[in-house]
Amino acid sequence: MTFDILSGATPSQLLSLYADILSELRHRGVTRSSNNPAADYAEYLVAKALALDLATNSTAGYDATDPVTGLRYQVKGRRPTASNPSRQLGAIRNLPDRHFDYLAGVLFAEDFSVARSCLIPTAVVEQEAKYIAHTNSWMLHLRDGLWSQDGVQDITDMMRAAAQDEARRELQNLPSKTAPEVVFIEKPLSTPISSPIMNVGRSVQKDSPKATYTFSRFCFKADEIEPLAMADSFRMITKNHGVFQMTKSEFYRDFANVVQTDSYQRARLYHSPTVPKKALPYRITTG
Repeated sequence: MTFDILSGATPSQLLSLYADILSELRHRGVTRSSNNPAADYAEYLVAKALALDLATNSTAGYDATDPVTGLRYQVKGRRPTASNPSRQLGAIRNLPDRHFDYLAGVLFAEDFSVARSCLIPTAVVEQEAKYIAHTNSWMLHLRDGLWSQDGVQDITDMMRAAAQDEARRELQNLPSKTAPEVVFIEKPLSTPISSPIMNVGRSVQKDSPKATYTFSRFCFKADEIEPLAMADSFRMITKNHGVFQMTKSEFYRDFANVVQTDSYQRARLYHSPTVPKKALPYRITTG
């Protein structure tokens, strides 16, 4: 998901946020290093999808094992982008030694959702990979044709299911956590704000909201909002961002982009580290 606030942040603020995100992902066990998260996230999802045991970082030649069969898996992830659409995986070392039985290849979309994924037997990797002398390693591209090779298994649906299950589990845990808040200096508004949380708002409507929910930060909860009639209002009480109230009709009109996101439709929760500017008119004072 994207937030309007990012466009108002300085490069140093964006880099600081990126570093914080990498640190939090590592703290949660989603990644195992502070490097590009695509490789670690691929390992994480493959282990969840196939019920594998991850090997230690120092293990050479494979990344996970099946505790039942003993089969070894090397995992490679790639996130093609508009500026770099390459599907080349990271270097494969000592391929003739056959340290792994399957290579799990994962292609991510730009938002890190799973685009395609497959299990490739070592024999097919040996057939398709190209030896690069100056790095003494083998290079493999996750071309679409690989999915039709004998012995290759498409595990895209399993990977997507694993990602969704993990998202649901994390979202269930989030309200009980004290998540670090990201504070950016926003672009100037037409109406000055004397306080970032409570001093800007409108009078509370006389009619009581049909639904009220709480969360640590600004968020929309589909399970609270969707049962409402369009004229019904809901109230969002946040620990860090104040209190907001709007009708379902106003939500659909002013936050149509949120309604269409996977986070709202599937995970049933869309939250933001900061308050979008278009939400400010809906902030209310309760005193």
